[in-house]
Amino acid sequence: MTNKEFDILLDGICSSYKGQGDKLTNAFGSLVVAHKMGWRVLFMLTSEPTIRKHEKILGLKFRDCFEERGQYAYRSLGLKISDKLSDFWNIVQGRNKINKLDKFLLE
Repeated sequence: MTNKEFDILLDGICSSYKGQGDKLTNAFGSLVVAHKMGWRVLFMLTSEPTIRKHEKILGLKFRDCFEERGQYAYRSLGLKISDKLSDFWNIVQGRNKINKLDKFLLE
């Protein structure tokens, strides 16, 4: 999604949203992370119930609207680790824990 398309999306959400402002601001945080870093990074940082809640507030699915890896995805240590372990979904869902020593050895 280009920055111009992102601005159009934001305008549409702002003009039609009805609800509590704090919930919208939280959802906007997820929206910005997905836009700049990609939905994979967002999914590593945010719980599944929160993702669903934000998608409902925003009226979209992050996977459908944003790239898997955005412009700044390379900055995510968690994504680097999951790439090296080839275990993204198990890491996201907390089934595969990484100890601190392994984290530093992967860098």
